[in-house]
Amino acid sequence: MKKVAIYVEHGGMGDVQMALNCVKSFKHLRPKTHITFLCDKYLLPLAYNNPNIDECIAFYPEFKELNFDKIYNLSDDVCLEYELKTNPVKKTRMEIFAEVLKIPKISINPEVYLSKDEKESIPHLMDINKIDKNKFKIGVITRAGSYSRIYSRYEELEDLISENSQIIVFKGKSIDWSDTEWSKNTRIIEGKSLRELISLLSVCDIVIGNDTGPMHIASSLNIPTLWLFSHIDGNMRVKEYRNANFIQGICGFSPCWYKIKCIVNNNPNTPPCLDNIEPKEIIEKIKTIHNKYKKELICGD
Repeated sequence: MKKVAIYVEHGGMGDVQMALNCVKSFKHLRPKTHITFLCDKYLLPLAYNNPNIDECIAFYPEFKELNFDKIYNLSDDVCLEYELKTNPVKKTRMEIFAEVLKIPKISINPEVYLSKDEKESIPHLMDINKIDKNKFKIGVITRAGSYSRIYSRYEELEDLISENSQIIVFKGKSIDWSDTEWSKNTRIIEGKSLRELISLLSVCDIVIGNDTGPMHIASSLNIPTLWLFSHIDGNMRVKEYRNANFIQGICGFSPCWYKIKCIVNNNPNTPPCLDNIEPKEIIEKIKTIHNKYKKELICGD
């Protein structure tokens, strides 16, 4: 049996999840290949319960000395090498990873895998976090890896949400819009393990948020998602996700990728294109998405 290693060196949560999505297609095409997956230790739980992986271990540089027939690098720098030199960017990261793996375009739906025990524990998680199973649950991802990707008007959504819905805010250790004043009816989720985060995301009827790792998890759970993009072209982030939708912030320059041209007072952390997205537009988009997927659920696909 051929043994291969697929690794993500110092990548973020989104990069690891996108790499895992590509591993699924790789394994489908080469089912007899033994796959070892490596990434940073804190992100390794993303690979748990994954039937496409035979072994997952924390990344360490010396692993390359082990007896692998082939080693594939799906790290962030592989994508940046292309994205920084290409204008306009026409390949998604999963398409770049597919080229590295020498497989066709990703055609199998991305997926995150919950164990039987995790699925059975979800009602308890909902109960202790006071999540109402009878309400339409809107997950909100307020975190991001940089300020340039953070939407600052989430609190305005609360006034537009009906009483039949419940907002579930997922906060994280990375940069977060922590000044938001949420009402007592909104559930704040923080301090959870990565596997608990996945389980709680899975109960949402829709997840909205910045261009950030948990949105890749939600989209890979096949939950309808609504991404909010600033300088990154949304088409180049969500194309492979079946139920993903997005709103692109508009400023005259967007999408400008890593140049971030619409800076305010010479501060690259405040691109106005993202905050130009009106909360009412988000609510209308949520309604459209809900009606679309509710119909698909009833009629089949």
